[in-house]
Amino acid sequence: MEKCLNCGTELVGNFCHNCGQQKLAPGISVRNSFDEYFYKSIYWESSFSYTVRDLFLAPGNFVLNFINGKRKDYVKPVGFFLMTVGFFILMFHFLSENHFSYMKPIFIGEDTSEMIDSNISVNDFRQLEVSRLNYLMFMLPPILALFHTIIFRNKDVGYGERLAFYLYILGFGALISVIFLGLALITPVMWELRLIPLAVYYIYAIVQFSKANIFSGIIKALIVLIAGNAVYYGIVTLLLWGYLELVH
Repeated sequence: MEKCLNCGTELVGNFCHNCGQQKLAPGISVRNSFDEYFYKSIYWESSFSYTVRDLFLAPGNFVLNFINGKRKDYVKPVGFFLMTVGFFILMFHFLSENHFSYMKPIFIGEDTSEMIDSNISVNDFRQLEVSRLNYLMFMLPPILALFHTIIFRNKDVGYGERLAFYLYILGFGALISVIFLGLALITPVMWELRLIPLAVYYIYAIVQFSKANIFSGIIKALIVLIAGNAVYYGIVTLLLWGYLELVH
């Protein structure tokens, strides 16, 4: 009986039932290397496209199905959030620096001589916020998940499931924002208009995920989004202000 080369378990079929590794012969050929590369590339692209598609069509139902075990064809929530938010931040910096530096006032505001206090200027605060955006955005999903737990008291899902939900929909929201980054190059007002489709998408997703009555679900979703974002920006403001006070 052949054994798995990875864990030593006896093989039944083409994959190891213990570790999942494919049945392989010892050694690596050029063909094997390319076959594995193309398989993983196509599989990853398919998983990402399936995830984006289902988050677009029925975000709440998609996450509920994912929670209930339908996960094989999809990117996991943390990985999806990392990829999409990372891509958004990359494009944000690209489109506000160098050849596109004229877009910077649109994305982060006009330069100003205003001071927050005697030591910290508004410009310093904005620059620090943008430079730490990749870290700060990780605070939003757990805050929204907490408010969702408080406002929507359904016991069908726990905090962990709600956190996965917000990682997914905020990740998809980052993709929507990337589209509006590009549209802002045509007309700057598009950057502000992104808030409309984002709000509609988030509310739609929350109501569907929570299986709530439409009217009460919309009200509760608005409370979650407004209160959650208010707390998020409050914490961010305190953290950045405290940091600037220490370094000045």
